[in-house]
Amino acid sequence: MLTKRPGVPRGSGAYRWILLAVIGVVAVAQVGLPFTGDQALFTVFGRQLNRGDVLYLDLWDVKQPLLFWWYAAAGALAGYTEVGVHLVEAAYLVGFAAVLPWLLRGQLRSREAEILAPVLSVGMYFLTAEVIDLTQAEVLAGPVVFLAVWLGAMSGPADRRRLVAAGVLVGVAGAIKITFLPLAGVGILVALLALDPDDGPRLRRSATVAAWAGAGFALSVGAVALYLGVTGALGEALDTWFRFAPTTTSTGGRTSERLLRTVGRFVLMYAPVLVLASLSVSRLHRRLIRAQRLRVAMVLWIVAAVPAFLVQHWWAYLPQIVVLPLGVLAADGLVLVLRGPLRGRRWVLALVVAASIAPLVVSASKWATLAEHRFGVTAGDRLALQEAVSPAHARAADFRDSVTVDGSAFVLADPVLLYVSGRDLGIPTNGWLPEQLDDAHWERVGDELETERPPVVVVDEAASEILRDRAPAVREVIDEGWCEVGGTAPETWYVRRDLGPCR
Repeated sequence: MLTKRPGVPRGSGAYRWILLAVIGVVAVAQVGLPFTGDQALFTVFGRQLNRGDVLYLDLWDVKQPLLFWWYAAAGALAGYTEVGVHLVEAAYLVGFAAVLPWLLRGQLRSREAEILAPVLSVGMYFLTAEVIDLTQAEVLAGPVVFLAVWLGAMSGPADRRRLVAAGVLVGVAGAIKITFLPLAGVGILVALLALDPDDGPRLRRSATVAAWAGAGFALSVGAVALYLGVTGALGEALDTWFRFAPTTTSTGGRTSERLLRTVGRFVLMYAPVLVLASLSVSRLHRRLIRAQRLRVAMVLWIVAAVPAFLVQHWWAYLPQIVVLPLGVLAADGLVLVLRGPLRGRRWVLALVVAASIAPLVVSASKWATLAEHRFGVTAGDRLALQEAVSPAHARAADFRDSVTVDGSAFVLADPVLLYVSGRDLGIPTNGWLPEQLDDAHWERVGDELETERPPVVVVDEAASEILRDRAPAVREVIDEGWCEVGGTAPETWYVRRDLGPCR
């Protein structure tokens, strides 16, 4: 006769699926939200990759390849639109939320905590995420990093397949974004820390763990390198990642205001989760790593994410990489507040309730706008939603309708113009965030413009100042080869001089 697991309430399975359905509804309700520049550019990349263009040769960006391949796959599955890409994201994350309680089985304070973890991680993300957060690398990599950490942390020297799989996923996480490597690798570290000294020589068993995980890592990294090598892009990719990318923070600059704004925004979005996660962490025992492997791994993930964040540009979406570990720890903390041995329970509960007001306030504007425009159900509703949320879409529509010359465009401005107009990149180097380009890349932009001669060029006010101060030769190339045909502030549109409008 089957017996119920101790501590599992009757009907918990039903609650799990009800909560999952709620997460799904919240996710699908916002698929009509418009892209920002990042998602628009990634979608254009995905569209061109599926037409045969080669990453880092025909399409150039500082990021690692799997992000662009994800967009290529999403576009192929559901279309190169906001609705299509966001639907694939929703299916991906809600699907992960469905298996998360199973992955957590036996690792948290109770079964209720395991069931609540998807709500406090994936659910909180969909509740509070703004348009800039959706389908970013940090969000898409979350399940991959989690699985790498889970497999590593739950393995021992004899678990060869698990360790190889963990190593493979560490490599996959790095192929999404190289700064995710140390985060995904903390599971292997926990596996090493959890080795029982009574089971034999620690050094030999540590070497076994590292060797099998390293073999898996080499497999995934080797597969990516092989692909880049076959396409002829390996040299350019390595130069981009390891020489150019580290210089972009000093070239582009970072402000303390951006840092404070990003951190403050994240704290408000996840205030109750942060309180509950802190409570769970405070109850960890340093000497009981083997009994609480996954929770220790979640803490190390968050710790490793801090320097990974600090070496980047401090953009608002970057902290989203810790949503999953925070949600897992918060679920454990919530059960402690509701049922565990806790002093000052009323005060802690009051703090959690007060903190819960912050994400509701932060997300209220998004949900009010969605409701006002009927969640973008029809094409007209989505158009109105775009105009309400993103002024760039209205400017892009003007560009699409006003510039009748066909062909690609080099856009030193918001890539939403490329996405809405349906144009391809006019040269391999994209013009998003031109402040990060160094002298060598500006020289390359000038060469690419003279070689590719795209029919259309767009330059916004900020990029125009950068051209004047740091790339006058590129400014000269544009002025000589293209003529101004109009624009919508802050962008100016140019058409190649040998085409109709300039004759």
